[in-house]
Amino acid sequence: KNDVSGLTAEGLRFRDKMASAGTAALQAFGLQALTVAGAVTALVGVFKSAADTVVQFDKALSSIRALGGEYADNIEALGEAAKTAGINFGFTATESLGAVEALAKAGVSTSDILGGALTGALTLAAAGNLDVATAAETAASALTQFGLAGEDVPRVADALAGGANAAQGGVDELRAALNQSGLVASQFGLSLEETVGALTTFASAGL
Repeated sequence: KNDVSGLTAEGLRFRDKMASAGTAALQAFGLQALTVAGAVTALVGVFKSAADTVVQFDKALSSIRALGGEYADNIEALGEAAKTAGINFGFTATESLGAVEALAKAGVSTSDILGGALTGALTLAAAGNLDVATAAETAASALTQFGLAGEDVPRVADALAGGANAAQGGVDELRAALNQSGLVASQFGLSLEETVGALTTFASAGL
């Protein structure tokens, strides 16, 4: 029941326009509004959800800006890259910023983040069904273990995804194994690919 007591004629017209707009917006999402009040309420919900998304994105962006230096200087470019990459890989812009922050904290430069490290981390996340922050941390850890540069994040993603496809288990198990063995393997002169290859062989044998 719609309570319209006390509303002016202008107010009623405004309410009806909002209802029409709400109905159109809901239809765009494949939904139907059954009442005027329902349409207005649903439209408010859409606006609130959008506003919450913006707030979350700005909060994540502020965390990166707080790192200072080149990250603060290039904050707009990093934000735009997160939006674009997120859409391409099926993640939200806020989730993508989580990967940016993890890479930045690992010392990956903004030029490397923008030049392929971010997309590499998102590729790993998508391939291994990992959250983006975990994927970025995994890539950053591998860079440190094997003395690689930020531009090599796609190489890490390819190695882990390829290994997981060839062995039992998934990227997450291979990631965990690499975290435990990567530094020792590197100290013995093994490359990233050789190490992942050995782990893949173990996994194929059920180890």
